[in-house]
Amino acid sequence: MYLIILLLSFVWSRGYELFITWGPSMEPTLKTGDLIVVNKVFYDYTTIDRLDVVVLKDTEDGGHMIKRIIGLPMEIIEIKQGAVFINGKKTELDYNANTEKLDIESIRVPSGHYFYIGDNFEWSTWGIIKESDIVGKANKK
Repeated sequence: MYLIILLLSFVWSRGYELFITWGPSMEPTLKTGDLIVVNKVFYDYTTIDRLDVVVLKDTEDGGHMIKRIIGLPMEIIEIKQGAVFINGKKTELDYNANTEKLDIESIRVPSGHYFYIGDNFEWSTWGIIKESDIVGKANKK
């Protein structure tokens, strides 16, 4: 028991936090019960990139969400029958085959914000988040 407390204290003090995933929104990349280590200082030293998996503050309920960044500041994001377009150009983002149900009209991502979505479009929420509401970069362990 003391070893676990010591390990968690070490992890926490080094700018990391542990999360356990819940729900199907990031399948097949992450499944319910997967352990995620979040590096909370990673983006202090580098920029947020497209396709990064991140933990976000859920501004509606005060909890957290694990999502993928697909839109960067000042880009225009559009999803038509599951196909992702960035600035009018179709991308080759690889998502679940069952995505034809999702359509999102053109959205410009404001400066200092990012567009996020889960890998499983059928079960995922999406939106725009302020950079300051991104907790850190997620890594599956």
